[in-house]
Amino acid sequence: MPLAEEEKLPYKSPRELEQEIARLEKEMKSAADALEFEKAALIRDESKELKKALEEVMAG
Repeated sequence: MPLAEEEKLPYKSPRELEQEIARLEKEMKSAADALEFEKAALIRDESKELKKALEEVMAG
């Protein structure tokens, strides 16, 4: 049985999602600047998932 969306994400509000996305984007840039491209790509993918979740939350 799939978990409810609220259970999948530890974030409780769109604001928390936005803050985590911003944090990840800074971390991704730092990783890329340090030539850690695989790490940056993983962070990018996580950020994309959170952006998708945020869009779903905002859509209602």
